[in-house]
Amino acid sequence: MTDREPILRPAAALEQPLPYIDARFYRRASRRSAPLWVVIHATHGAEGLGKARQGARELADLAPNAPPHKRRSAHAFVDTGAIVQCVPWECEAWHCGRTGNRYGEGIELCGRADQTLMQWTDSKSLPMLGLAARLVRWRCDANNLPLEWLKAEDLQAFKRGITSHAEISRAFGESTHWDPGPHFPIDAFVSAVQLVQR
Repeated sequence: MTDREPILRPAAALEQPLPYIDARFYRRASRRSAPLWVVIHATHGAEGLGKARQGARELADLAPNAPPHKRRSAHAFVDTGAIVQCVPWECEAWHCGRTGNRYGEGIELCGRADQTLMQWTDSKSLPMLGLAARLVRWRCDANNLPLEWLKAEDLQAFKRGITSHAEISRAFGESTHWDPGPHFPIDAFVSAVQLVQR
């Protein structure tokens, strides 16, 4: 494996139904708009086994009176060996500002935005990216979304596909987050999403 071309293959299958831990905060009514984007995030936490369940549990355990800037959620967390869903797909998670929440499904990868490419493709992250590729393909297929990476200007034009919290921030200025970070292997990840056998 070179620094330029990480070997990234989609996971063989997803556990169905996904394990579920209900987040405390999300819009519990049906979505106001059909999803246009699958939005990739990084948790800014540790990688490895059990981290998806830990992240989901943190969202479930937020105090009911948490201040507005702490009220957050995502549709699912992905770690080295598992996916844990936190918000029903038909509801809006609170993951990246008004526009991103309304039009995006939020997927949290258990890792940090400041990871290097080598760290994104190590023995903890590579299996996670394989699971995430299959999850993203499922969600793109469910919403009839193109298997394409979208940059800020594409989002401003409301094109449909796969993107990141960083691109949502650049497009709409509703947050300052930059995850999953500059070294996230976008091309290899999207290629893996495209390779998923339906």
